[in-house]
Amino acid sequence: MDWKGLTGKEIADRVSSKIKSGDIVLFHNNSEHILDALPLIMLTLKNKGLSAVRVDELVYKDNFVINGEGKQIKNS
Repeated sequence: MDWKGLTGKEIADRVSSKIKSGDIVLFHNNSEHILDALPLIMLTLKNKGLSAVRVDELVYKDNFVINGEGKQIKNS
């Protein structure tokens, strides 16, 4: 909802109240207040013992293939 004109604090509160390990959070680069929200969100991650990673770091590389639906399937 960062694109709907929410303040940085509103964006951060919304994300921070729901974020958990393994979640993927999408932010829009044209959001007016995302730069205000990101430091608050990063602090929340740190306080919860979490960290941000790139999506490509979540993809299994060895012994997996990605099928036509985008699912990772272990090679048999």
